[in-house]
Amino acid sequence: MTALTNTTTTIISTTNTLTNATSSVPPNGLPEGVIAGIVIGAIVGVIGLFLLVFIIYKYRQRFVDMLRKDSEPSKNHSVPVN
Repeated sequence: MTALTNTTTTIISTTNTLTNATSSVPPNGLPEGVIAGIVIGAIVGVIGLFLLVFIIYKYRQRFVDMLRKDSEPSKNHSVPVN
């Protein structure tokens, strides 16, 4: 009977410990500060991505314009002199 009593006491003690441990867990969801950090980080990330795409677009556009300028025939129709 002692082994059964010790096992029952251990189970009750473990159940009480688990109940006390779960009651200290914060309520549902994330804290407001964490949510705000995630939102701000997402906004900064999207702005950074658009900025990167814009810089690449402008660099590429300048490169294409430079190639067009070099490939255009000269508008100065002068004849070389020997």
